[in-house]
Amino acid sequence: MKYRKLGKTGLDVSIIGLGTEYLNRKSRKTVVSVVHEAIEKGINYFDQE
Repeated sequence: MKYRKLGKTGLDVSIIGLGTEYLNRKSRKTVVSVVHEAIEKGINYFDQE
């Protein structure tokens, strides 16, 4: 995964994010699976809007 600095915060943010709004309609098991997979792939940016 590639990362970029987030402004002057010093945080490295993945260039690919996971939009999570659709997960509201999914089972807890599915949500946990999707989030864990994203983290394993190096994603650390999650959009909740």
